[in-house]
Amino acid sequence: MPLALFFVDFKTALILVALFHIFGNLGRITFFRHGINKKLILLFGVPSVILTIVGAILVNYTPQNILKLFLGFFLLIFSIISIIKPDFKFKPLKKNAVVGGSLSGFPSYGPPFNSA
Repeated sequence: MPLALFFVDFKTALILVALFHIFGNLGRITFFRHGINKKLILLFGVPSVILTIVGAILVNYTPQNILKLFLGFFLLIFSIISIIKPDFKFKPLKKNAVVGGSLSGFPSYGPPFNSA
C-alpha cells in the first residue's frame, strides 16, 4: 500500500491492494482446501467481509490526507511492536477471531487504518 501511494491516489491504491488480496486468498483457499476450518471462516471471515464493505463506503467520505496519516501512524506503531515483541501472539479464542476479522476487514479498505 505505501509503495502504491507513490504512484496512484489512495482509492486506486486500495483497489490494487484489494485485487492482490483477493487472488492471494483464492490461491491459499485452493491450495489448503482440505484443511479449511468452516467455524473459523464464520468467526473471522464474516465480520471481515462486512466491515470491509463498511470501510469501503467510508473511504468516499474521508479526505485522502487523513487516510494517509492514519496509515502512516498504524505502520509506525505496528513496526515498533513487531521490533519490541517479535513473537507476540493472540490466544486462539472465539472473541479474538471475531475481533481479528473485524479489524482486518475494516482497516483494510477504509478509515482509520490500512494494514496492507
